Amino acid sequence: GAKIARVYLLGAPTPPDPDAELSEAMARAMCAIRTEVDWDERTDLARDLYRGEAVAALAALREHEAKS
Repeated sequence: GAKIARVYLLGAPTPPDPDAELSEAMARAMCAIRTEVDWDERTDLARDLYRGEAVAALAALREHEAKS
């Protein structure tokens, strides 16, 4: 019978996210409209939460555009 070979590349570079700059800009904008605390004064955890929200919002937009 046929055999399937699986190759796992541990430590292989992750391809760059084409939306990285856009989602970062969105995260900064969301932070700016929600609070008076500057982006650079935010903790890494807080910035990551904004980034997660930006990625989710961008995904929802792309899904909406694909259906149109």
